[in-house]
Amino acid sequence: LKNIPFKSDPETQDSYFNKVVNYAKLKADARHPPRPLFALGFDKEDVKTTNIFKSYGYIPLCNISTLQEQLQNAVLLEFYTLPLYLTSMYTIVENCNTEAYQAIRDIVMQEMLHLVQSANILISIGGQVIIDDPNYVPSYPSEDGLPGGVLPGLEISLERFNLRHVYDTMMAIETPTLTYVARPELESTLYTIGQFYKEISVCIHYLGNDIFDASTAERQVRWPWTEPGSVGTVHVVTDVASAKHGIAQIVEQGEGDSPLNPNQVATGQYGHFYRFEEIVCQRRLVQKDDNSYAYDGAPIYYNPSGVY
Repeated sequence: LKNIPFKSDPETQDSYFNKVVNYAKLKADARHPPRPLFALGFDKEDVKTTNIFKSYGYIPLCNISTLQEQLQNAVLLEFYTLPLYLTSMYTIVENCNTEAYQAIRDIVMQEMLHLVQSANILISIGGQVIIDDPNYVPSYPSEDGLPGGVLPGLEISLERFNLRHVYDTMMAIETPTLTYVARPELESTLYTIGQFYKEISVCIHYLGNDIFDASTAERQVRWPWTEPGSVGTVHVVTDVASAKHGIAQIVEQGEGDSPLNPNQVATGQYGHFYRFEEIVCQRRLVQKDDNSYAYDGAPIYYNPSGVY
């Protein structure tokens, strides 16, 4: 087996990751889609503001209705990733590109956890999860990012497994809001999944424990896997603390623990963004003696002929 070199091209016009996210400081050009939970500024006297919102920089527009709307968007957002990742995974020939296959499979399992966790939070505040309606089934290609206004303009299509697709689409979807790992500072100028969930978490904090109905716990999903370090934990949600704990796990599994730490604390795996980048770099991400990270660990072999 031999690695096939992969070179990113910042000039490629159809490369969303290069053009908008990777190293680009395009704040002036970044689109700001409508978001139901927050609006810039503090110019509305009738809107209650608290220190948490003032520090966040927005006024809250969140109420039980808009929060339920965004949690339904969260369910659909996670749903969107599954056919995308599974299509690439299932086009890998058996016993070929095995490291990439296993990484994508691990990520898919956690995306299913994220879908269930978002659904549990929605149920816990009296919402009804919609997942079997044709209007809520993912449609590809999608030319305007993910549900909830996330990553506007990102073109999402189903493709066979290849490094360009992993780089341009999968890494773009999982882009951290901010990371210093294995590169100069990378800060997304757009509305990322992490920001989307942070706004949901802040809105839940704002509305408080009164929005939760303890009787809904019986209707929430329990995760069947219990072995430590495998996929993660689905939390039954009964209050602000359990809801925020579940959201924090979703963000950590995608982005890593912090801008300086790519790890998922509970599972010991790297965040999804970094696992996809390992596939593209064809090297394991390793921590150096000075506690920095670099993609110069064991090789991850890529054989383009090992794809249907």
